[in-house]
Amino acid sequence: MFKRFKAVFTRGDSDGKASPSSEKGKHRHCRRFSYDEKPDLLAESSKPSILYLFLQEDLPEDCETWSPEVLLNFLQNTQEIPDMTLERCKEIIIQFEKQVGGQEDGLSLDGLKLLMESDLMSFRNPVHSKQHQDMTRPLSHYHIASSHNTYLSGNQLQGESSAESYTKVLEMGCRLVELDCWDGEEEPDIFHGHTLTSKVPFREVIQAIKNSAFKTSPYPVILSLENHCSVPQQQKMEEIMTEIFGDQLVRSLADESKDRLPSPEDLKHKFILKGKKAKTTEAEAEGEDVEVSDDESEDEGGEEEEGAAATSEQGKPAEEKLAATPEPGKEAKRRSPSKSPTKKDASNAAHKTRKLSVQLSNATALQSVHFVDFAAQEKNQAYWQMSSFPEKKILNMAETDDVRLFIKQNERVLAKVYPYGLRFYSSNMEPVVPWLCGSHIAAMNYQTDGDPMTIHEAFFAYNGHCGYNLKPEYMLDATSGYDFRKDVPYANGKMYTVEIEFIAGYELPQPALSADVIDPYVQVQVVGAPVDEVTKKIKYVDNTHNPVWCETLTFEVRMPDVCIFEFKVFDKDTVGKDFLGQHFIDFRSLQNGYRYMPLEDRAREPVENARVFLHSTITEMSDTAGK
Repeated sequence: MFKRFKAVFTRGDSDGKASPSSEKGKHRHCRRFSYDEKPDLLAESSKPSILYLFLQEDLPEDCETWSPEVLLNFLQNTQEIPDMTLERCKEIIIQFEKQVGGQEDGLSLDGLKLLMESDLMSFRNPVHSKQHQDMTRPLSHYHIASSHNTYLSGNQLQGESSAESYTKVLEMGCRLVELDCWDGEEEPDIFHGHTLTSKVPFREVIQAIKNSAFKTSPYPVILSLENHCSVPQQQKMEEIMTEIFGDQLVRSLADESKDRLPSPEDLKHKFILKGKKAKTTEAEAEGEDVEVSDDESEDEGGEEEEGAAATSEQGKPAEEKLAATPEPGKEAKRRSPSKSPTKKDASNAAHKTRKLSVQLSNATALQSVHFVDFAAQEKNQAYWQMSSFPEKKILNMAETDDVRLFIKQNERVLAKVYPYGLRFYSSNMEPVVPWLCGSHIAAMNYQTDGDPMTIHEAFFAYNGHCGYNLKPEYMLDATSGYDFRKDVPYANGKMYTVEIEFIAGYELPQPALSADVIDPYVQVQVVGAPVDEVTKKIKYVDNTHNPVWCETLTFEVRMPDVCIFEFKVFDKDTVGKDFLGQHFIDFRSLQNGYRYMPLEDRAREPVENARVFLHSTITEMSDTAGK
């Protein structure tokens, strides 16, 4: 088989146009033999991808191993692995040939197979598996991994509340968690008010946060406080946090000598409380609690028509709300305007006040303030103050020139975007638009699987799941001309072309509800700036769990810093398509060369042994991008 494959492989190169040294790493495999011959030959081999890869290099007659020199050429020029040396190649050959009982003087097919399945050849750039970005910039220069209604493990109306939910998200790298606090018998409880969700003691949650906050990431955790408690229980909250967090609780971020927030590095292993805060003159009143505006509440949708719509649901039983609410992925039906409260009602609701404990206020370092307009915010908002925005407001803003003002504002102060108030089933908003708009925080329901949450995880995987992704400079520079709505999103931007050849698939799973042999294909969707978004797919192959495709897709990327590639494998069915597996990856983590792409299910769990063998070529086209 080896000799027959090699003979045909060489025959396809008889015109002399495809020497292995030409066009380093750029689809030499496409020219070595014809597409008509390639799939059939690969299908005959027990190791088709490895045999296919093995014969990319010129080998002496009857040679069935790679010498250290051949391996070096492959790793340097095709895989583009930096700092590779001949001595390191010799070590690699010994390492993998020992495992297969080889001669250790050359890399065999079996040794190459193990090498390609090792971490050295990982699909995702291994540098990005750890925090690698500069962490000394102000907090406002980062996107921050954030959770919405963190305490819930299910829907917003009848779901279970637990301290374990905080442990789970923090160990995933989440750096902002929400605490929806209400009076308990002796100490506050956390739950979703006016619903049938269960309750969890505030103390239990704070202890869980303390225990798990810095296992995955050392960078600061923000506690977003929804305070519905009486003054005595607010004081209990402060006492509990002081007892458990101790000096890890940051009590102030204000510094008159500075005009920016501290950095994640400055705040390592610290907790920051975000919430309402009394004015300085009020807080100085000895022991006197003060009234503050209650217009920043986010728990039912917050403000404007979204808040009004959510308020109209308050009186309904939880079961009735759920019955009237679409499940995740289904569109919510709009209520008749006649059933919504009037603007006067909404205005009155927006100006409610609440008693605030000065004790709790003094423990609050990030002050929540109501957004009025950009002129007022620029004039009056201190850098330790932040506003929150419902997702619909950001989606509407993204279509107007106001988004430029929002991006500019977010260079100095933090902004949070939270989900639509009627997402009772805990469905998630798409986080990409808030990120493109410069928002630091796109709060996600971590308990809900699906594309939005997988996009979120792929994005924050880029910096080792430390919870902070540094924004690109053009989002922080008002002179860059950044506008993600344009075909060229920012001045002097770089454009990339991406060619991906899908060579073969291995051990693709059987769909759960089908007994038929599968007809698999790959679909790729690019999610990011409008100019980059596209969906493409390759042709399906009949009746196999180990398809050979040998088909190439080409993409262009103009805004690489917010760009996720969604790879999904489907079974073509007579009535549609069945999901087989997926892999989402930040564009910046893609690597050149040959790779195995492991597949996951929709819950981001590995699909055992299922993978796709592919070849990627990423080329920078900077000369044409800014014109």
